[in-house]
Amino acid sequence: MGIAKFLIFIFICIQSIQFDAVYAQSTYPRKSIRIIVPFSPGGANTTISRIVGEKLTVSWGQQVLIDNRAGGNTIIGTDALVRSPQMDILYSW
Repeated sequence: MGIAKFLIFIFICIQSIQFDAVYAQSTYPRKSIRIIVPFSPGGANTTISRIVGEKLTVSWGQQVLIDNRAGGNTIIGTDALVRSPQMDILYSW
């Protein structure tokens, strides 16, 4: 009987540790979110990225900024992605 109580005690301890780990996590987007579109505004890429941005804003609860950086055969937009600060969450379209 002693080993059964010990195993139940160990099982309860493991379960409580797992539940604490789940509650300790923070919500995902804690930083600002920016989608860089390396094409001129008004095209299909901008329209689709704005639709996706609206859906992400609703589901994540964090504002999504759509940033058009046209020119240089998409090099300007890619350069803006590479040189951006690490404080933002960035996506390139």
